[in-house]
Amino acid sequence: QKLKEQGLSFTWDVYGGGGSGLDELRQEVVRSGLSDCFLLHGNDPTIRQHLAEFDLFVLLSHFEGLPNVIYEAFVAGIPVFSTSVGGVPEQIKEDETGWLVKDDEETIVQVLGGLLRQSGCLVGIRNNLTSYSYDNNRVVDGACEILFGGR
Repeated sequence: QKLKEQGLSFTWDVYGGGGSGLDELRQEVVRSGLSDCFLLHGNDPTIRQHLAEFDLFVLLSHFEGLPNVIYEAFVAGIPVFSTSVGGVPEQIKEDETGWLVKDDEETIVQVLGGLLRQSGCLVGIRNNLTSYSYDNNRVVDGACEILFGGR
């Protein structure tokens, strides 16, 4: 709502979830007047076919481990904007593969609004990700370093 009040134009595609929770969320989107910018897809098995269309992958969590979805976004060439929780800071290289923000609504709105106003930032990160290559051994080594101080 706050981004829309700033006059920013965007479409937020939300994937995942289902059942009554998704129905309740859809009703809340309508009540909030956000139907024009929130598309709630639920559990859609065709999501991989749509990834290339996204400008930015947003992961707003209070708690995370080492989410694979960030690597999936990188492989698809999509910059990631995420709250700096759990292992996420170990995955995202600030201003190189995406952006980290503290888990605070005002900060999220401020930084995300700035990114939406300056779409050139998104293009720069997309260019960085053209050479991104997922390396499972590197990921495992990084996780072991975080968790155990090394393999």
